[in-house]
Amino acid sequence: MNRFHVLAPCVLAAALVPSLALAQSSATAPGQARAPSAERTAPLSQADALGVLSAINQSEIAAGQLAQQKVTTGPVHDYAARMVQEHGENEQKTKTLSPNERAAAAVMQKQKGQAELAKLQPLDSAAFQKAYVAAMVKDHGEALKALDQKLIPAAQDANVKAHLTETRAHVANHLAAAQKLQAAAPSTANAGGDKGH
Repeated sequence: MNRFHVLAPCVLAAALVPSLALAQSSATAPGQARAPSAERTAPLSQADALGVLSAINQSEIAAGQLAQQKVTTGPVHDYAARMVQEHGENEQKTKTLSPNERAAAAVMQKQKGQAELAKLQPLDSAAFQKAYVAAMVKDHGEALKALDQKLIPAAQDANVKAHLTETRAHVANHLAAAQKLQAAAPSTANAGGDKGH
């Protein structure tokens, strides 16, 4: 009996410690959960938004150049050439507006593009064309969303807003063209020439 009376308070204390720890973590959890959410929804500065656009342009140019190397003729080659030209022209204009290419959002966008390019690199022939067109549909869809929700709202100067609004129109056209290519995928794969290894 004496042993029971000695152990009972220890057992009770051991049972209460996890409960207190859980209550404490529950009390701090809401604050901890709100911080990342606040970071995700924090608006970009104008320079940061332009940095993101620059990263998008650079990714599309690199992917288009790769596609031109791997697909020598046909609609996918022509689309890739258009991406290199039009994103190149957009990048030149963007550079004159002082983009912050070191902004966290811009760096993340650039890394995303590099990862996608690495996935395309080893592919050839029809497999490359299918993957490239799918990437263009996804990328331009995401770019439209970014322009609408983050980039255009970040514009403070009239010329920057005009540039981003014009960019949106081009991106929408690029998306429509990519979707058209994707819908014609079976014939597209056979229509274009490609470089095998």
